[in-house]
Amino acid sequence: MPRPRRIAWIPVVAAAALAAFVPRSPSLVERSYSQGVYPAIQAALTTASNTLPFAVFDVTLVAVVGFVGWWGRTAWRDRHRTGAAGALWTLTRRLVTLASVAYLWFLGAWGLNYARPAIDTRLGFVAGAPTASEVRALLDEAVAHVNGLYAAAQAAMPSYDERADVAAQLHVVDRRLGRRVGTTPAVPKPTLLTPYFRMAGVDGLTAPAALETL
Repeated sequence: MPRPRRIAWIPVVAAAALAAFVPRSPSLVERSYSQGVYPAIQAALTTASNTLPFAVFDVTLVAVVGFVGWWGRTAWRDRHRTGAAGALWTLTRRLVTLASVAYLWFLGAWGLNYARPAIDTRLGFVAGAPTASEVRALLDEAVAHVNGLYAAAQAAMPSYDERADVAAQLHVVDRRLGRRVGTTPAVPKPTLLTPYFRMAGVDGLTAPAALETL
């Protein structure tokens, strides 16, 4: 009879495969996840990661690279005992299991938001592409409206506290959307990926490992 640890990977991989290939209902995702449990998940994860002076994503990245390297070294060392095929199978099973766990975490912490209904569906846009004249009319109206608000906005400009102001405005939007749990702003952190970000022209991103801003 196979030992439990030898078959424990099967339900994990099966769950990831089902999550990847079974069609999702956008309306169900919107109602149950995006407007349901996700605000609580975001508040909990970001609040926890904000207390740490380092990026959880960096620790996760280093741990993954370390495990993969260790598993590769173990497979190479054990090839004489288990055979090349056996060592390769063990390594493949571990990598697939790790990828499945990472994918399931990504979906639960963030990724299901990509299955939400499209923005035009949620806002009830009229089907069909707008004409060039309609786009110009919208731009003219937007510019005129913003310019008309300029003087009043400058006169009412308060002292600026970046984090406090961002949090306050996020919570205003949360209340308008009827969310019971307010969005928690993340504390921006440096990351080991900074050299890559600079080369790629990326200012930053939200890492799904702990919903922190890098």
